[in-house]
Amino acid sequence: MSTNLFLDCEFNGFGGELVSMALVADDGREWYAVLPEPRVWDAWVFENVLPVISAEKPTIYCNSRAEFRVSLANFLSQFHRPNIVADWYTDLVHFYSSFGGKDHSESLNFPCTSQLASDMEDIVSAVPHNALADARAIRISFGSSATTI
Repeated sequence: MSTNLFLDCEFNGFGGELVSMALVADDGREWYAVLPEPRVWDAWVFENVLPVISAEKPTIYCNSRAEFRVSLANFLSQFHRPNIVADWYTDLVHFYSSFGGKDHSESLNFPCTSQLASDMEDIVSAVPHNALADARAIRISFGSSATTI
């Protein structure tokens, strides 16, 4: 049976750049990374995400996208063909977009499947809008109703 990795991301407004990403495995292993701050913050993100970005530990602060990609690759290397579960499609877009580097030689090649969880309205996060706390909440709330992508 494949391991589920529960994913949540925070990004700088609708369609904005990735700010943070978290993955929580079925067995409780966790990865949470924060990218360098955007030059200009979306007002809602500035008020709701920035104040809680460091509220959960462990937090990896990355100085660049390349450092972020290496950290992500190191975490993912523990798993064989995991299933990535998210409650919002944009989280999956950011996850897969994180695989790309400057050129093909820097890109990640990581086989996995993904699911967009449905009926997740009852998710209760200990720290709303913190990617790690939200990924933990998705793990707890995840049921058998999910749509394979």
